[in-house]
Amino acid sequence: MNARQKRGGNSIDHSLGTLRQLKPMPPTLAHAAADLQAAYDELRRQEATQDIARRSLGAHGKSLAITRRNLREKHLLPIVRRGKVLLKGWPGIREELRLPRVRASDAEWVAAARRIAKAMRPHKKVFLNAQFSPDFLQGLERAARELHATSRSENAQATQRALSTRAVAEGLRHCRDLVAAIDSLAVAADVDPRWLALWRKAKRIPKRVGRPPRKKTAPLT
Repeated sequence: MNARQKRGGNSIDHSLGTLRQLKPMPPTLAHAAADLQAAYDELRRQEATQDIARRSLGAHGKSLAITRRNLREKHLLPIVRRGKVLLKGWPGIREELRLPRVRASDAEWVAAARRIAKAMRPHKKVFLNAQFSPDFLQGLERAARELHATSRSENAQATQRALSTRAVAEGLRHCRDLVAAIDSLAVAADVDPRWLALWRKAKRIPKRVGRPPRKKTAPLT
């Protein structure tokens, strides 16, 4: 939740606390209050889901960065840079060994790894003579598969976070609609004016609290 949503959620909590103080409660208000409690409970569940998704996405992002770096630095760069020397003069070798820009998408890096593995397979013996590991191409393909799988998993995590974020926003709107309805029902039911004053204070979303202004100091003379 962002800061404004948190303030909105707190106002719902305060509103429910104030509602419980109204005794006896008119039937129309009691029904609407039960709806508000149910909506607030669902909102809290969505908040928890959003928080879990946010933390999971952050951890997953670190894992993705490591996987990308592993593919690029431990597999692709050694093959590409050494290959340009070992296969110098071979027609089209520089085109076959081209790499995406550093900030290219995961899909572009996976595609490049697969393309290079396929292009270097006929030249494998040249790399083996240069003391590359016998399974260097398999290692490259394995790293590409790992990046592909990690990237797909991150996309799923991002989708889950987006869905929960939307659900929180919609849940807050629904709660505020119920609060507005309760306000009108309370006026129509002629509830105690003292309680109504407390209610209207509780339901108000607090303004954002900013930094206090700096005090100006008098110039030294």
